[in-house]
Amino acid sequence: MVLLIRSGGWGFVVRDKHGEVLASGAGKISYAASALHAEATAAYRGVLYASHLGMTRITFEIDNTVLSYALKANGIDRIGVLLDV
Repeated sequence: MVLLIRSGGWGFVVRDKHGEVLASGAGKISYAASALHAEATAAYRGVLYASHLGMTRITFEIDNTVLSYALKANGIDRIGVLLDV
């Protein structure tokens, strides 16, 4: 099995409950193993930033099905996705 590692990017937007943009961030991943890796990195960075703003309720807009299901899972299953990043 050959694992292709490519560079990629991540990005997030933090909005308030009215949809107004409060912050955004983006960056490069030198060694992105997959689109899931890039999406999980964006989610992780977004959560960190939102928590710094004092936000406690977070809604994700994600187009990666695997990550979406993982974050909706009950229990601690979802933390593994973000910890792998």
